[in-house]
Amino acid sequence: MEQLTRVNESGTTVIIVISVNIWYDNKEKQFWQRQSIRSLSDDTLKELMDILANDKEVLRLYHLREMAQIDCNSVMKKAKDEGRAEGRAEGKAEEKIEVARNMKADGESVEKIMRYTGLSKEEIEKLPKIERRTL
Repeated sequence: MEQLTRVNESGTTVIIVISVNIWYDNKEKQFWQRQSIRSLSDDTLKELMDILANDKEVLRLYHLREMAQIDCNSVMKKAKDEGRAEGRAEGKAEEKIEVARNMKADGESVEKIMRYTGLSKEEIEKLPKIERRTL
């Protein structure tokens, strides 16, 4: 939650509270974000703070919200880390296939290609033939 303090034309202090709610949709397999912005005048804010400061249920809910936000941040970090790891693994697999194609085009033996790339004999034999360009 972000809070901005502004003074309007009449000299009244206005607090603008911006809250962001983020949740994960299991069905859609993606994160969603909703923002809400509220403006509170100085008098309203003082009244609200007096009420909230003495309300144990509000404090409990506030702490639960904070813990939920920490959990959400953790889930998002984990999803990013997993996505990066998956991307690196895909890149390495594509690189092995490209090396194998080039070696095959250069006439290297299947055994040598297996040794250098870690691909199986079947995977190498399935690779399409490519013509090597001579410079």
